[in-house]
Amino acid sequence: MENHVEMPGTDWEGDVYDESGELVGRYDCYDQLGSAVYEFKTKSESGMRRAPYPEDIAQLEGYLEGLDERIGFLVYVDRETLDVDHYPVLG
Repeated sequence: MENHVEMPGTDWEGDVYDESGELVGRYDCYDQLGSAVYEFKTKSESGMRRAPYPEDIAQLEGYLEGLDERIGFLVYVDRETLDVDHYPVLG
């Protein structure tokens, strides 16, 4: 049983490859209809205050390049309170 909601045009947890065919990583959510890639991160309260992290931005930029998309979102979830912050990333 999968643990996500099915939405037309949306893929969950897919591989991303660069031009040479090397695996870049795995995205969390790819909205093909909206042409956006989402990367979810859980953080502590203090971690939420420092977001977004440069390494998370670089990770999402790699996914955007591999998928030939221009917009992505880093979504940070506070692991204690479940508060959510999101940041756009342009590819």
